[in-house]
Amino acid sequence: SEKKVIDILSQMESYVNGENDTNFSLLVQCYYLWGVRRSNSKIFSGKVKVNKKSKPYFEKVIELTENNKNNIYRIFSEHWLSK
Repeated sequence: SEKKVIDILSQMESYVNGENDTNFSLLVQCYYLWGVRRSNSKIFSGKVKVNKKSKPYFEKVIELTENNKNNIYRIFSEHWLSK
């Protein structure tokens, strides 16, 4: 369920201790994939339509990767949000 995923993401975030944590990239990836899922798009479709349910997750990816402008999930999140 949606609530369960949100709880898991919050719990993951509480366990990750910054960008150097070995699980940091997994956290970013999970936020991105959940954003894609919430947008009702397919992961490799080449088109993601951001909606009010997915927007916060793409924004979270951007927030988490503020110090890594070349992060692939950040790049795609910025791209989808600009559409």
